[in-house]
Amino acid sequence: MTTDETPDPTDPKRRRTRLILGVLGGIVVLALLAVGIWAVASPKSPTPGASGSPSASSSPSPSASASATPTPEPTGTITPTAPPPSDAPDPALDSDDTIDVGYQDQPVAAAGLVIRVSALDAVQGNADEPGEIAGPSLRFVVEFVNNTGAAISLRDVAINVDYGADKTPAVELNESDTSPVPGEVAANSTVSGTYTFNVPTDGRDQVRLTVFTTVDDPVIAFSGPAPR
Repeated sequence: MTTDETPDPTDPKRRRTRLILGVLGGIVVLALLAVGIWAVASPKSPTPGASGSPSASSSPSPSASASATPTPEPTGTITPTAPPPSDAPDPALDSDDTIDVGYQDQPVAAAGLVIRVSALDAVQGNADEPGEIAGPSLRFVVEFVNNTGAAISLRDVAINVDYGADKTPAVELNESDTSPVPGEVAANSTVSGTYTFNVPTDGRDQVRLTVFTTVDDPVIAFSGPAPR
């Protein structure tokens, strides 16, 4: 007697097993699809050196600061920067002529005689004599340098100051701490005079100090902005 071992496809247990396996297979397929979609959609991390990354050249350069620097106004001690151009000015010039220079220059006014402004300060002027007016003023220290082997007379020296485009004359103040240049400068020596003039603060964009030495030599005119 033989027994039929062929499985019965209608057996409920076998149908349930096949259903479970089908469900598991579908889950696996869905998981694989989800992984693939995530891999495609997720952003890639930037590669070092990529063009989108900031470069060092994008940072501001230290040299980007403004190059235009206003010229500072002279104050206190002035250091001359230009040496005397010659031992004497043009002999064709006399006191009717003017040599225009800046406060940093040291021009030659006569043979062997150099003039320079060694200090220019803003001060509060005092009225010590009739006709003087106390108020904002400028104090100048003017030096006379004798580069020769003989004394040079300074008895005719006259110093004046004006200011503004109209060259308004400034009033000199004979304060106790002012002192005119002496009557002469010895051989190979330097002397100085201190002078104070009333100059309003709003007129100091252009201030001119003129130095007369003799009728035979040109007038030296130092000019420029003055401290406030």
